[in-house]
Amino acid sequence: MMNQRSYSFGHWFLLLLIIIPGIILRFYDLDVRALHHDESLHGYYSYLFFKDPDNHFYKYNPLLHGPLLYHTLPFFYWLFDVSKFVMRMPVALISSILLFTPVFFRDKLKFSTVIIVTSLLAFSPSILYWSRFIRHDFFVILGLVIILIGYFAQPPFWKAPLIGLGSAIHFCTKENFFVHFALLIGFIIFEHGFKYFFKPTHESILEKTVDYIIKNIPAFIIGIVIFSLISTYFYTYGFQYWDGVIDATYRKSIIYWFNQHQTERIGGPFSYLFILLTVYDSWLLVFLFVHLVLFYRSQNWLINTGFLMTFLLSFIAYFMFEKQMFLYPFLKDILKVKTHLDFWIYFPLIYHAVAVTAHFLKNEQYSLAVSGYLFFATFFTYSYLGEKVPWLGLYPLIIGVFFFSLHFTKELSFHWGIFFIPILFFNIYKTYVVNFKYPGDKKFAITQVQTSPEFENKALELQKISEQTPEGLKPRILALGSNVWPLAYYFRDMPDFVYNQSNRNFKSFDFIFLDQINLKEVEDIEKFEKTRISMRHWWVPDQRKITWSGYFKAVLTLEPWNNPGTKWSYLLKKKPEILMDPITTE
Repeated sequence: MMNQRSYSFGHWFLLLLIIIPGIILRFYDLDVRALHHDESLHGYYSYLFFKDPDNHFYKYNPLLHGPLLYHTLPFFYWLFDVSKFVMRMPVALISSILLFTPVFFRDKLKFSTVIIVTSLLAFSPSILYWSRFIRHDFFVILGLVIILIGYFAQPPFWKAPLIGLGSAIHFCTKENFFVHFALLIGFIIFEHGFKYFFKPTHESILEKTVDYIIKNIPAFIIGIVIFSLISTYFYTYGFQYWDGVIDATYRKSIIYWFNQHQTERIGGPFSYLFILLTVYDSWLLVFLFVHLVLFYRSQNWLINTGFLMTFLLSFIAYFMFEKQMFLYPFLKDILKVKTHLDFWIYFPLIYHAVAVTAHFLKNEQYSLAVSGYLFFATFFTYSYLGEKVPWLGLYPLIIGVFFFSLHFTKELSFHWGIFFIPILFFNIYKTYVVNFKYPGDKKFAITQVQTSPEFENKALELQKISEQTPEGLKPRILALGSNVWPLAYYFRDMPDFVYNQSNRNFKSFDFIFLDQINLKEVEDIEKFEKTRISMRHWWVPDQRKITWSGYFKAVLTLEPWNNPGTKWSYLLKKKPEILMDPITTE
């Protein structure tokens, strides 16, 4: 469907030296980390769907996002059985496919660009971390890649159907479909306006799109049908639950997530993603600095002065914020700047996004214009949105891989290799530390809140006890509060497992997982043995305590500047004279 530049044996050999290890790293010890809270939730609901699809089919819930993940996991359960490894396989597989994306566009990219992009995708600490974690975002990225392939597809007939397919995958996965759609419309409007004032003879994307639709009406209709059928099928569970379409389109999705971002249930400063990404994927910090130097070195004094003025604006806004002057509520609640670092990123980022997009459009470098716009726009958008969760950094990170690689291979020529090689080896070192040397360690948890191995081992121990105990003698287990996840997944086949039961009779249970606050509720607590277990640990970067020395120490060594924390759980077990240990019973 695309005219592809032919590669020699040497080209393919070098690419496979990168791609094959990248794939191996995605599957090696895939089940070594304990299940995160969200992973257990996705795995458990998918398991219910797998066991009883008629009664537990997916009904749209914005908290759980779209249905595609919950249809995919049961298929993998059916193929390979139910396990933690299998649960994470779909994302590892999609991420492996992503490594071939640069090769698919080899007619449009230099070989050096393909090598750099593939290397960064293969060995990025963050990308690899989320490639070994069951979440929705790699399904979204798959949809976006198919849309990109559709845009360049030849003959033109294939464009609309592929774009329809990619859009359906995205829409059936996650509500940021609306965010990305708005960003795309923003670029189309900006580019069309830029063309009108500065390039009147150039055909804009909007004009090309209208021209394509007029000339390819059958293909356009097929694309609409593909999007509509796939989306409707998944959201209605095979055209049975029609409320799903209405809920996903507007009734629940947009309102729910708008309120979540306003509430900032998981809050953080504007600089949250900048800190998170540059600590783990430190190449981004270096690339961003080099990009700024290269870019403003080539601009006139007026553009450069404008960029410098944004720092003056940042200083004025920061001064008003610190003194809580008349603009303080506007800065805090509307602009959502909260720490000193936020101000030095916020206004320069807005200015630079516009400057980069306009510069590359003016020079008719459309790949750089689009990728530059999308990188800075997603970086700003996901920094601005109220819900600060680490996996949202995947979007600017992956787009940044393409943008900076395209930019540097053009600007730096052969010097790029000398610049890139030490950065790549440092990247590989961090990938090893975060994903394999200390998997799930509280100091290196990119997800920031991670179930402890101790808690998982205790769950597996009780799971084994239940499996080895005859029917009628199986232990009764109660879980309360935050202990429910991930226990619901581990105890999925244990009929005597109960969670968050109201009016509970503690004496009727053999094992009880509970939080500190629940201990006082337990009657006859002297009949139980009490054990404190590390349930979850975390390292959430505290921007209030950040210093330049602490930040650069974290960039270089991954050592956090604020202490990691631990959430403790309590396991009550009936004393031996009350409970016979089933493991020692024939």
